[in-house]
Amino acid sequence: MEEVFGKKFETHKVIEYYDFNPLKEPVPEGEIDVFGLYPFLYNPPVTVWNEKRRSESNEDFEVNKTNTLCRLEHKRLSVFVVKNENKITLKWFLYARIKAVGKKYYKITTNCSYISYNIKKNCLYVGSINNFHKKRKTSKSVRIFTFTTDIVRDKISSINLLFNHIFEDHPGKKVNVTIGHDAFREFLSHIPKIRYEENKISTQTLYGTILNNKGIKLCNNWGVFGNMWPQPKTIDYKKNGPKYLDSIMKLNGLSGDKIKRVLHRVRHFNADFFKTAVNLFGNDFILGQSDDVVQILFECTVNSEPRMDFSVITSKKERNNIFEIFKLVAKNEVDLHTFSDHITFIKNIRRFEDVRWNSTTYDEFREEHLNLTELNQYYTKGTFRRIYGDRFEDYLTQPIKDGDNTYYPVILKTSKEYNTESFIQSNCVKGYIQRAEALIISFRKNDPESKERATVEYKILKEKEIEIQRVQTRGRFNKDLEESWEIPLQILDKRMFESTEYNLFELPKIVCKVGNKEFISGSIFEKPQSYSGLRYQMYVLNATDILVWEDKKVLNIDYSGNDLVTILDDDLNF
Repeated sequence: MEEVFGKKFETHKVIEYYDFNPLKEPVPEGEIDVFGLYPFLYNPPVTVWNEKRRSESNEDFEVNKTNTLCRLEHKRLSVFVVKNENKITLKWFLYARIKAVGKKYYKITTNCSYISYNIKKNCLYVGSINNFHKKRKTSKSVRIFTFTTDIVRDKISSINLLFNHIFEDHPGKKVNVTIGHDAFREFLSHIPKIRYEENKISTQTLYGTILNNKGIKLCNNWGVFGNMWPQPKTIDYKKNGPKYLDSIMKLNGLSGDKIKRVLHRVRHFNADFFKTAVNLFGNDFILGQSDDVVQILFECTVNSEPRMDFSVITSKKERNNIFEIFKLVAKNEVDLHTFSDHITFIKNIRRFEDVRWNSTTYDEFREEHLNLTELNQYYTKGTFRRIYGDRFEDYLTQPIKDGDNTYYPVILKTSKEYNTESFIQSNCVKGYIQRAEALIISFRKNDPESKERATVEYKILKEKEIEIQRVQTRGRFNKDLEESWEIPLQILDKRMFESTEYNLFELPKIVCKVGNKEFISGSIFEKPQSYSGLRYQMYVLNATDILVWEDKKVLNIDYSGNDLVTILDDDLNF
């Protein structure tokens, strides 16, 4: 084998200790174990080695090889690319031996990982050998790589991480190397017929070369399908040409000139979402759409597939209306779970009154969904309204200026406001209206009705005094906010603190309306539920009080359509 690339990195470390050590006091001096928690809170007496000196010298390591008062570490990383007329191999070795202080023996770790391209078979192999320094306990593994992961990025990261491991305790010697990239670039350069740009080596380049060497015909956008699993096998290519796109279609149960024409154009491939559309609306209906619409369905980035029951949809007009909104789901403008909930609400409400899916645009769908959400709550759980003090609201909701931008804090109070926020932000905040301790602010930028907003959760709690702490701040789809929001949020936090400091804040109340009946409850602080066991008694003794609704029946009401049922206190599980 000819070596075309080789690098070695080696480090030594010596830590010498004194030949004596002190004992730590089990209980700090002056403290009394009042509750008898020893040994739960305090560790028993232990011995601690006192460090004397450190060294990174190879000569010092050799001198102290057998010194039991020293901790010794020797690490080595070797990276090679070798080749012959049959194969090219990239392999890297890790060797580490460590002797703990007070011990005479070394613990040795060895590992070899490799990637090998067989020129004659046109196959890529990956393998490893663990504990290769042992005769009997060596473990080996090797397999043909099927391109189910990004092997180039993964192996480059593995080599670079091992390099960092070698130098983790040697910051003076550590430099910003690209050993993984250099080794992989050299490995790829010796594979026949490979073409890649110098700084853009990728798994796709490697996979494309192997397919080309096999005589597979690739479409221009074949890389779009490269991350799909499973990838076509030799038997699939024998049945389809050999053509890559035809094999991909066969594996996904797709056929027809129209689909093939569309797949030549797609920039992202999501066969599952397209199949969901076919299952919901029918194959003829979907294939009757334009190429652009079918392309949108294939390019959708939504991966989840909630259960949807279309049995309640009976007319062609409703089906067409639904499909208009389904296209918005494919474009990621409407959340798929919201779309699924819409169908569920229609099914629930039709037990009591006739409702139809009439919306065809985003704005129409939003209004219709909010109305259906309220109707569904009316017939099942009821609608809620939180009540805060007027002085608190007036102080907190004043606009906040930051440079050229103005931010508007809006306190969410009604079920409709919570539902609207949840719809616009695509989050689950609509379920927070019943949480007594959760105070939700919709923080809107440059317009009181702006869709550019942050959903901010504050928690109302009490230790000695009432405190309101920000616990969660999220943008749309629960994403983190940009730094530009930080200063306005700090001002909002300051106002929240001052509202309790100046006694502007009053504990909230809640009003629940179910059918024709209305219930109202104040809120009170309670201790958390106690836990059994000695370990938890001190925690519960000092735990922060939590805010709950005073009348617990408010949150346990069910309206069947004819009768109002309340759950008695004895049945509550609080």
